Amino acid sequence: MIKGTFDQKNQVLKKVPPMKSQNPAAHQGRRLLHRWEGLKAFVMGAIILPLSSIQATAEGMVSGKMSGITSEAVTVYQLEEITVTAPRTERRALQPATIISKDHARAQSALNVADLVYHSPSVGVRVNSRGETVLRIRGSEERQTAIFLDGAPLVVPWDGRVDLSLLPSHAVASTELVKSVAPVEYGAGAILGALDMASPLYQNIQPENTGLKGQAALQVASGGQENYTASMRYQGAERLFFATVADYHQQGIPLPNRQQAVDYIPETVNQKSLIPNTARSHQSLFTGVRQQLSSGWIGLSLLHIDGDKQIAAAGHLNPDVDTVRYWRYPKWQMTQLTGNAALSLWADTMLRTVVWSQNFNQTIHRFNTDAYAQVTDRQYDDDQTWGGRIILEHKRPKADFRMIASLQTSRHRQLDQSREVGGDFPDGGDSSLFRQTTGSLALEMDVPLGHKLKSSWAVGYDFSKTPLTGGRPRQKNLGAAVASGAVAYQAHSNVSLTLTAGQRTRFPTMRELYGMAIGQFILNPDLKPEKARLIDLSLQWQRQKGQPLFSLTPWYSDVKNSLSLRRVIVNGHAFRQRYNLRGIKGYGVDFTAQIPVTEQFEITADFTAQHLRAGRGASGVRQPIIQRPSTRVFLSAHYKPSEQLSLRADVDYQSGGLDEDALGRAVHLPHSTLINLNASYTLSGTRFTPVTIGVSVQNLGNVLRLPQLGLPDAGRQISVTIKSVF
Repeated sequence: MIKGTFDQKNQVLKKVPPMKSQNPAAHQGRRLLHRWEGLKAFVMGAIILPLSSIQATAEGMVSGKMSGITSEAVTVYQLEEITVTAPRTERRALQPATIISKDHARAQSALNVADLVYHSPSVGVRVNSRGETVLRIRGSEERQTAIFLDGAPLVVPWDGRVDLSLLPSHAVASTELVKSVAPVEYGAGAILGALDMASPLYQNIQPENTGLKGQAALQVASGGQENYTASMRYQGAERLFFATVADYHQQGIPLPNRQQAVDYIPETVNQKSLIPNTARSHQSLFTGVRQQLSSGWIGLSLLHIDGDKQIAAAGHLNPDVDTVRYWRYPKWQMTQLTGNAALSLWADTMLRTVVWSQNFNQTIHRFNTDAYAQVTDRQYDDDQTWGGRIILEHKRPKADFRMIASLQTSRHRQLDQSREVGGDFPDGGDSSLFRQTTGSLALEMDVPLGHKLKSSWAVGYDFSKTPLTGGRPRQKNLGAAVASGAVAYQAHSNVSLTLTAGQRTRFPTMRELYGMAIGQFILNPDLKPEKARLIDLSLQWQRQKGQPLFSLTPWYSDVKNSLSLRRVIVNGHAFRQRYNLRGIKGYGVDFTAQIPVTEQFEITADFTAQHLRAGRGASGVRQPIIQRPSTRVFLSAHYKPSEQLSLRADVDYQSGGLDEDALGRAVHLPHSTLINLNASYTLSGTRFTPVTIGVSVQNLGNVLRLPQLGLPDAGRQISVTIKSVF
């Protein structure tokens, strides 16, 4: 096997030594001890000591102590941090958002962003056939939800997706799920919602909280998982600095119940404890600084992820007939630089801007059998993306006005190589070059309609063009109008009613237009943009903090030209092709209740039900909507008898839904009910106070959950976490 890196300048492949294998399991304990000591040395030596001369005292990044029960999953929106992307002003009417709290993250032992959102209402998280953990809101497709960090999009424009399991949770301080009609700031792509995350840089700067603190954490779990993190946060009177690093390794994903899984995985897999070809490792760095100014603030952050991963092959496919993905990614690398600023130009005018630059590189190796003995094809991807958004907000006595302009351009370079018969791979080769430019222009107006009634109205235009197509036939430039309106009524100090309606657009990505996935796809030269018309009505009631919270939201969606996949036979071989469905209509309801039974005991219930149906095609046949469970129920009980001890139990039910087998026939997926347990205890009087020890059991019953045919979710996973705050 030959491994290497792609030289962008000379367009040749540079050979590098083979990757080192993981250390033997016999050295596991010694390796854990060495890395734990290394984390403490990193925090104390590399971060804390050089900054100890800075005069400050204060609040740490993670408290380690908890007082009373706090909301675990969903809370009423409170502006406790700076909202970078779409602030909720006093006059602005927006659909209530779902806020994922830090307590929820701790209870789920969240290592990555996928863990953060896994148990959120109206959200589906699954691993697709490319090994990417993706997000679906209210039955959306995985590209129909935009992902943001500190106001900048994280998705790779070539594909319109990003692997949430590779995004570190320790770089996230607050997480907001925006469903249905997303604010116009999110631009093209947020057709059915957005996941908007903010780093610790955008927490409030309070004069009394100046100081320096750090944290080190170690987590080990089933499947040979090891995760090591070290973080620090320094806050001055007008400046905030944050840095965190992580090192993650996984030998494989635990296999769920073998008897339940036997119909969905190969026989060879059924004899193993781990799903084959699911090892991965990655290292991450996030750092940034925010400076408070007399007229606003500016911020700069850097996210870097460097890893490799293997992906499970779909177990229901026959390699003699079907094209099976026997793939590995020896390289997956992302570097994103983001700059933010908010400046008050005049007493009634505010300028907010976000700029970003993303470099993405990956290498895909394709094998012809599940032995993974010899690479038959390889693909080198190199992406560079630049973008920016500017928002000018002007307040008048009777209305607020907001003008938004965003632009992003992305260049994708791809080199495909196939092994020569009886030989090696060719040296270098010609690469294909692609480019896509997207943008949005919008105007929004906030108009108070009375003492308890406010409204917001927006119109805009999204556009896309692909001037470079890798030698494939070029598609025409695309554009579409967008509009939205929201009316919010504060019926009482603790009761609100919000009606939202609008239209949003998503353009096909470069990969959907021109990608062939190493012989997996054939192109469709006539793809159209997706257009969604959405409406929802949200009722929220909460007496005050610590009191019961109830939220009920019925919704309706009509997505025209929704992109889907179909099976095409060419010369006896099966390929896939993207095409536009006539449309998908859906409706559903989200319900959330949080009930503090006592000061120490709280119960949370989330219920989601949805129904989706495709329009009839030219032949009069209605295509099935696959991989969209119709019902999700999540129940949680949280008991905190003391400041030190926290206990939590979750029950997670999900209906099965439909999928298609290798012949395109509809197959019913099984429903599943998972039980998760979590306990944590905080020790005091230790050298590094406090120290929190947590134990988590996910999927206690080792139940099969099958979000996609042939690709089961993980079975039982037991994890132990040790966290020390300095």
